[in-house]
Amino acid sequence: MHLTSRQQKILQLVQQRQQISVADLCRELYFSPSTIRRDLELLQQQELLLRTHGGAMLRSNWDSGVPSLLRETQEVAAKQRIGKAAVQFLRDGDRIFIDSSSTAYAMVDSLDPQLELTVFTNGLSLASKLSQFPKIKTICTGGQLIPSSQSFIGFHALRFLEYYYADKLFFSTNSFSLTMGITDMSEFESELKRQMILRAKQVFYLADSSKFETVSTYKICEAGDIHTLITNAPASVFAQEGELPFQIVSTE
Repeated sequence: MHLTSRQQKILQLVQQRQQISVADLCRELYFSPSTIRRDLELLQQQELLLRTHGGAMLRSNWDSGVPSLLRETQEVAAKQRIGKAAVQFLRDGDRIFIDSSSTAYAMVDSLDPQLELTVFTNGLSLASKLSQFPKIKTICTGGQLIPSSQSFIGFHALRFLEYYYADKLFFSTNSFSLTMGITDMSEFESELKRQMILRAKQVFYLADSSKFETVSTYKICEAGDIHTLITNAPASVFAQEGELPFQIVSTE
């Protein structure tokens, strides 16, 4: 489902403030209460927020992953640049893991249609979009499908990964910290990402600058467990950190 620019703005305001009233949304967006209420009902149906008396609040039960419709509205331009930079590391014949993150999904828009790849993913939206590339063999993990995040999780997805190794992994999460490591909001997605890291020769972490020095609930790995960080932040962000255990590719 496509969100209107008004609905995207509502989601951004709810995420920033955790909770907001219909009256506040009307004042900020210059729309009538009936229009705002209809949008809030629709967004609740998509599991993007929770309706409250007189307003809406951020969902707190996103253990199965942040809804894809919400992720796709965040840092769109930065994700496109990061995705374009990431595909420069692909080579003919590569076997790659790509997770279900919206940042990794952005790689598809810059893919060379002549590139021959084998892609293993737990992302349903990604697998569907890759079907447009006849030279790319796409293999899904299977498992339990979470409609809101368009991702496969669970025992069967983890079991699938036991049978494969990849040349490269491209993934993202909610949070990145040099001291606390790479973390995520989803317990189930976190375990899948851990397994992908263990089974990939090279690990590429894709992150826009909004994720830096934040920490989410579930730890996936140390910052030093990745080989390359691809980000829209300038390399100077880490200038005072001394020698880093990974390469930085900046899109700025």
